[in-house]
Amino acid sequence: MSIYARRLASQIEFIKQCALMKKTPTQDFTKHSDFTCTEEQVIDLPGISLNITDDASEDVWLRVERLRENSAPKPNSSLLANWLKFPAKFSDQPLLQEKINIKNLIDDGVIAYEEAFTPFEVDDTYHNELLDIEASSEKEVYLKDFSERGLVQKEFNDYLKEIWKPWLAQEKLVRQSVDLYSSLFMLNQQLQGNLADAQLELVWGMGIALRKSNDNEQSSKQIKYPLLTQSVEITLDQKTMALLIKPTLSTPTLETEPFSIEENQGLAKLLKNSKEFYGSEDVSLNPFLPSSYELS
Repeated sequence: MSIYARRLASQIEFIKQCALMKKTPTQDFTKHSDFTCTEEQVIDLPGISLNITDDASEDVWLRVERLRENSAPKPNSSLLANWLKFPAKFSDQPLLQEKINIKNLIDDGVIAYEEAFTPFEVDDTYHNELLDIEASSEKEVYLKDFSERGLVQKEFNDYLKEIWKPWLAQEKLVRQSVDLYSSLFMLNQQLQGNLADAQLELVWGMGIALRKSNDNEQSSKQIKYPLLTQSVEITLDQKTMALLIKPTLSTPTLETEPFSIEENQGLAKLLKNSKEFYGSEDVSLNPFLPSSYELS
């Protein structure tokens, strides 16, 4: 690197550090507005894999499949299907309609024409019979007046208990995975296209440092922040459209910003030991490998 390039790099670093000095360090990682996610939020979600390798044998710390939202399952009973109504919001419980068109029941073979209507006094002609059928089929029947309302209610209760509620419990998890995928996809667009106003970096944090304030201390004294962070990148699996979170080759960072060196005299030594530890070629930070962050 030429002397001019080194001077330019030094000036850029100086400007960057000056900007950081004016910025108040974030002491609670959950306050980051762009994106935060914890292990507890994803560990039991469908379509989530941790600590795997991709086709190129590269470490993948998190894999998020591209799942789809599912509609509520339809009942097996044609009778119940005619009376059932699904709200617009997927988590709202289905309802039984107050009334329906009798023609729907006849067309589905749920009830016969003779069972649905009171006989009419009509002329004994084929033409009049067709008119009666057409006129009657436009009529509506109220559930409270329906002869099989007891059976409808029983099938409805069974459907909610055995089909809809188990589906809802699983679908809530699926939609959390869908939301996570969407958030990571949008974040990746920002990281790649510099769409954000400020420089963004995605990191994987390990070992949450906690310091709670006493009753007589201000909330600004509280700290909830990872001790170690590793820069990671988001890649897209072109075959499956899954999102992969992989560690970059950058050196892990010991997060000292939330702490004050004046208040923690041993922090400088800890920072020095951390750089020496991860400066070794034999050590790479891995959240799934305790020996990579635990000093022996």
